[in-house]
Amino acid sequence: MEQKISHFFAKNGINEDNIKYIIRESTKTQLFLFDGTMISTYLPAKTIVEALSPSHFLNVNKGIFLNKRYIINIDKDAYTSIDNRRFSSRCRMTEDQKQFNYQWKSKINTVGYSNELLSNTAIFEHCPFGFCIIEIVFNEHGSGVDFLFEYCNKKMESIEELSIDEMVNHSFFDLFPNDGLKWVACYADSAINGTQKVIHEYSPSLDKYLSVYCFQVKERFCGCIVFDSEEMVKDILSSVNPVPPTKFNFLSSFTHPKKS
Repeated sequence: MEQKISHFFAKNGINEDNIKYIIRESTKTQLFLFDGTMISTYLPAKTIVEALSPSHFLNVNKGIFLNKRYIINIDKDAYTSIDNRRFSSRCRMTEDQKQFNYQWKSKINTVGYSNELLSNTAIFEHCPFGFCIIEIVFNEHGSGVDFLFEYCNKKMESIEELSIDEMVNHSFFDLFPNDGLKWVACYADSAINGTQKVIHEYSPSLDKYLSVYCFQVKERFCGCIVFDSEEMVKDILSSVNPVPPTKFNFLSSFTHPKKS
């Protein structure tokens, strides 16, 4: 069985960091991955979890295992995962659930908004790269999360094609409705878990490729260093080539083709 599970993980490129949650339905186990894909198998859910790191997964209900690092909200008897999917808890919580809930809420509830966070952003104002701070906020009903721009420097205006006033205190989802989960999932992972993330991705809303370096500036706050990928590569190539290139063949390797 151990060899079979190892083969299954290797074949599908699975590790505990890219699993959001695992659900057992009928005779199949479904693994929901960070990139939005879902993989089905006849392997038991409990066997899969035990082959990973059991302490990193929370069994919130029968056949439902959530990756603890991707739980972004807990409200009474419901858990919200990083993709805003909610899971109801069993009526009688296990000791593991009670302990996790207490630790999670203690960490989140002690974090309040601080002007000190923004008082140190002046050095980024005229940087040649984009920089912003995004805060995770939970709606009043506890049914989901949103991401607000708390700070954007001047370079962000040309990268995002919006004024600073249009971005600050506005929702990421409202400003970029066509962009996928991958962006906000990385913001949430950095803001909550302190994980450093690098995103090289196409933005349908902007019709351009961006490189974003995410890191935690404070619990619930994510700092982002943002580059226009085309602009960055053009600058690099221009420094060694007297004739700046106008087309980039490397972009053809991306999964989302640019609009013609």
